[in-house]
Amino acid sequence: MANRETVRGAARLGLVGSILVLTMVLAPIGGVLLLIAMRRLSRGFGDGLIWRYALYSLLVGVAGIAALIPISILMAMYVGVNPLYPSPNSITYNVAYAILVVVFLPICRG
Repeated sequence: MANRETVRGAARLGLVGSILVLTMVLAPIGGVLLLIAMRRLSRGFGDGLIWRYALYSLLVGVAGIAALIPISILMAMYVGVNPLYPSPNSITYNVAYAILVVVFLPICRG
């Protein structure tokens, strides 16, 4: 049986972490708080899978973002845009800019 105070404390910490993630400015701090909350829940319930799956989801998310950046650059190069020196008058420049706005800005903001 889980200790009620441990679970409540972890729930509060997870709530604060979730709110910080939604602010997008303090998202890394919120993510750390969420991981700490998952660790406390894991210990409170005596189930190591909670912590393990939370850690796996973090690693997969970071790996996905790390893979998305070179893929987006390669897509822009395939369209015909040199990412280092784009020509502002070409249609491909506008497509690459749209990719930048749609893909990178939401990722950079959290």
